[in-house]
Amino acid sequence: MLAILVAGSATACSPSVAALQQSSDPQSGVETAMAAPGVVRVGEGNRACTATGDQVVCHGINAEETRGDLEEVEGLSGHVVTSLSLGRDFACAGTAEGVWCWGSNASGELGSDVVTASPLEAVQVPGVPGDVVSLASGRTHSCAATAQGVWCWGSNAFGQIRGVASEGAMEATKVEVDPLVDLSSSGFETCGVSTADGMPSLVCWGNNRWGQISPLLSAETLPPTVLAATAQAS
Repeated sequence: MLAILVAGSATACSPSVAALQQSSDPQSGVETAMAAPGVVRVGEGNRACTATGDQVVCHGINAEETRGDLEEVEGLSGHVVTSLSLGRDFACAGTAEGVWCWGSNASGELGSDVVTASPLEAVQVPGVPGDVVSLASGRTHSCAATAQGVWCWGSNAFGQIRGVASEGAMEATKVEVDPLVDLSSSGFETCGVSTADGMPSLVCWGNNRWGQISPLLSAETLPPTVLAATAQAS
């Protein structure tokens, strides 16, 4: 899975998005380019999404598994997007008011059993507080880090929600872990950075079948586990 986060700059992977952002001078009638996209995310499912303010556009493989044009996500009006994450067939956006997701909901990726009229209709994930500081999506789950803690939802088949595997989809669940920043996921596990003890520590949980969390631990599923700590520079 490839994931790229770019703040305040356009990227070569989506020149058509930058070209889309235009405005017209009401006096001269001349069209001028607006500010570059604020957040760009490329996901496993051969799709890319770009956020500018409360507008998100995505392109790549569409619902019919064919090459798709630029498509604007609905339902985010008034909610400025500060972070994006893309899973296999879905995506999420973090805002000051919480998290909105859209796309496939086969494994509870949208955080509830809601049925949307369109794969581009974003719905708010129930139970996740606002002021999202980091957002990450695996293949069929997502996690959001806030000042109040970390919440995850979706498939928990490998313990990627709370470190203990279970069948079926899970609604947003608070993870028993210190507040984290810089969340990430490569599929069926979740990692983040904790600074609870004044020293940055890497914390991960979920699938460890191939030793992707720690080759030193034999368990195939791990609860939140501190893996490493790095001393702060003096």
